[in-house]
Amino acid sequence: MKKILLHKALPAASAAALLFASAGTAHADLTDPSNYLAGVGSSSYSVMNTANTAATVVATYYNPDGTVAASQTLPSLPSRGRADVALSSVSGLPSNWVGSVVLGSDQDIVAVAVTSYTGRNPVPDSAITPSGTEASAYDALNAGATRLYAPALFRVPAPPNDNVEGRQVTRFTIQNTTGSTAAYTITYRSRNGIIVGTQTGTLAPFASRTINTRINSDVPSGVFGPSNTSGFSAEIESDQPLAGVSETSTSIGSGSVLANWTGDHTLLTPVSAATRLFSPAAFRLCPNTPAAQADCANYTTIAAYYTSFLQYSSFQLQNTTGSVANVTVDFIFRPTGLISHTLNFTIPAFSGYGINLFNGGSVPLTSPLFPALGGRFQGSIRVTSDQPLVGVGNIDFPVNFSAGSYNLIGDSDATNTIFVPRFDRVCPLNTPAACNPGFLGNFNSVSAVQVMNVGTSAVTLNSLQLYNSSGTLVHTITALPSGGALTLNPGAALGLNLFNGGDFAVSGNLSPTILTAISNNFTGTLVINGPPGARLKAVVEWRDGNRAMDVYNAFNR
Repeated sequence: MKKILLHKALPAASAAALLFASAGTAHADLTDPSNYLAGVGSSSYSVMNTANTAATVVATYYNPDGTVAASQTLPSLPSRGRADVALSSVSGLPSNWVGSVVLGSDQDIVAVAVTSYTGRNPVPDSAITPSGTEASAYDALNAGATRLYAPALFRVPAPPNDNVEGRQVTRFTIQNTTGSTAAYTITYRSRNGIIVGTQTGTLAPFASRTINTRINSDVPSGVFGPSNTSGFSAEIESDQPLAGVSETSTSIGSGSVLANWTGDHTLLTPVSAATRLFSPAAFRLCPNTPAAQADCANYTTIAAYYTSFLQYSSFQLQNTTGSVANVTVDFIFRPTGLISHTLNFTIPAFSGYGINLFNGGSVPLTSPLFPALGGRFQGSIRVTSDQPLVGVGNIDFPVNFSAGSYNLIGDSDATNTIFVPRFDRVCPLNTPAACNPGFLGNFNSVSAVQVMNVGTSAVTLNSLQLYNSSGTLVHTITALPSGGALTLNPGAALGLNLFNGGDFAVSGNLSPTILTAISNNFTGTLVINGPPGARLKAVVEWRDGNRAMDVYNAFNR
């Protein structure tokens, strides 16, 4: 199961360290006897060298009790190059290993972890071929923190006549990133900010603990009270820096709605709490046919039209303070860069608020937000608050029953350069007929990036550079297929999708210029370059055909 991001003091020769949780190959989900929500996980990670000099990378693998399970030195990693490591290939790790990984290097590196799941009960996602599969992806951390936020925890039981044990559950892991014993306290709050339980514990040096909302004994009894059987949050405080990751599994198997997915994100730190948050990805997309658009406009009975949606976004916000937060959210339409709608609301002290562009969440379906966005909205959101907030974003794809999670981003660490350590287009059949947008299932790995201008002035990107795993520059993008500049208004976003092009599509497919450069067997990295002073952020979608997907946050440097 997935573990957590951690930090280890490195030898003097090491100039950089990355912390992240890895996943093992098995689950122990005691209240999931039919294995609807679990399965077997197989993990790997991708590490990218962002420096101009080749990097030496040492990986240390820690057991949950903090002892070292194995270590290895990776092959020399060239500038802009990428190394992929499957845990099943690491000498010294047993087949059922779970734990965490620390990467130390003499150069600056970034990394992302991916876990692919198989073997889940295929009933919920029987509409998918093959069934019982999903994946998770999340970014490595550079450091821990003495306070962590988990704003999106779930325990949603299924009704008695349903064919799954639980609709939605979360497990999250906290890990000690230091060589000293850590004492921690976890405070759980309901969505309305009321404390529903606390727990304390200690972690040995570099040790970790996973808490699963599926297991009653993992959390205080009050958390699962009758008034709090769905969404809640947690705040973790410790006397040593910790790191963390959260994974939510969702299974819906009623009527015509068949879905089974997971979404991961790193736990948020006080640096992440901000009065301005952003998501480069915001969607409410239905097929562009009169019937589908009519379905997606039936706001009061929208639950009946889940499978009418191609793609939609949701967002969970948490007020980190004891004061009421006054919040506005601007929904910015990508094709024009203009605001389609502004939503105004308040979040009580320590409370949560959800915006779901399918069923509303905390937003009434009678809100003018939904007709303002309609059924063809694609863009970004900008959240402004008078109190610091943290948040998580989600992208759901009902059409092929997959979803992903990522952290909403502040602008404090925004820069003009972004690194993406895992960026792929792999279609083994390698023919135009087999690798066009009508055949997502033929792709083993495909990526998309959404880059956003979080500054207050318009920005024209200098370039998007695609490198292969050896660090060789294979293509540079400096303009849209139309020849237009890569200009982003404040709050606006731009997408490059190596499957169908995104904003770099020609006749519904990836631009021929890009496709010729990378072909159908591209595994590499991406560097986004803006002018000096630009403030950019990005999130990345990784997909295994129509079998699995997740989203991770890109890296600013």
